[in-house]
Parts: sequence; structure tokens; C-alpha cells
Amino acid sequence: MDRGLFPKRPPSPFGFLNAVINGGIEGKTVGEMGTEIAVAVVPFPIPKKITKAVGIAPNSVVTRTNAQLVDEIGTRSRAWAQRKQLTGSARALGSGQHKHAKDVLERYQRMFGERGLVAERSFIDGLEVPYGSKGSTRLDVLDTLTGDVWDYKFGVTPMSQSQINRIFQHGPGINSVIPLYK
Repeated sequence: MDRGLFPKRPPSPFGFLNAVINGGIEGKTVGEMGTEIAVAVVPFPIPKKITKAVGIAPNSVVTRTNAQLVDEIGTRSRAWAQRKQLTGSARALGSGQHKHAKDVLERYQRMFGERGLVAERSFIDGLEVPYGSKGSTRLDVLDTLTGDVWDYKFGVTPMSQSQINRIFQHGPGINSVIPLYK
């Protein structure tokens, strides 16, 4: 009976990586999978001998997918606004939280490497235009590699179908729109 990658008892945290390095997954080698895929699913620090085997720097550990990262940044931006006891109109509070999320995302990518995520960019018919241009649609977070868009909702107003339609119409090669209610 084939038990897959792991024996009957619970695997060690390194069992998955060892399986990837030694034989791949579903017949695919690390080279065919790409080291980003092999590493991205690991939620713990990776030992030096394993990072060397898959060809990544020992201290470069990817522990979140882009979706997880964007979601966590939204949660942190909400907590930041509460910690700072921000006051004002709902619009002003939302703008502050969006700016904080943008700043955190940009800082993260400077520190840990570019992930293809851009924040608070304005578009008309697939072309980037200056921030806030008349008739443009501003995307909270765009994954330039996949075409996924995440839209932070820090208040109680739900995302409308017309807003989703505008994102698909004006964003560059949009594949999905994911509202993140915080």
C-alpha cells in the first residue's frame, strides 16, 4: 500500500523537504517544480544543508504565499489603526489604513525580495496612470505575475459588483478580485 510521501507516523517537519529534494512530488523533480514552489509551502526555518541542496540562500525563507502576506498586512493595518486610536471620518480612517498597508508591503518586499506585488496603483483600460487620475480605478494590491487583485475593506461597506467590474475593465490582465474584509 502506497502511503504517499510520509510513513504511517506523523512526519518530521523536514520530511516534506527531504521528499522534494530526493524524489520530487508526483513525479516532478525540484527543477521541474521550481525552488519557489518547494520552499513556499514550508512554514518553518530551513536547515542550511537543505537550502544548499535546493539552491536558495540559507536565510531566505518564504513562509507565506502572496495571498497570505496580503491578508496578514491587512490585519496588521487594522490593528495599527486601533493601536494609534485613529479618529475621523470612515473615509479618512480607510485611507490611513490603505497607506499603512502599502508602506508595509513595500518595506517587506525591499527587505525580503520582490514578489511582484504592487499597491495603490491607478489604471485606465489596462494602462497605469498617475495616482487618482480622473476615470481611473485604483487597485489596492495587484499581483503582477498572476493578475490577482486584493481589495481591502476596512469598514462595513461591502464590495459592489460595479467596483469588481471596474477592476476587471481597467486593471491590467486581471484574473481574480478578492475582497479582504478587515
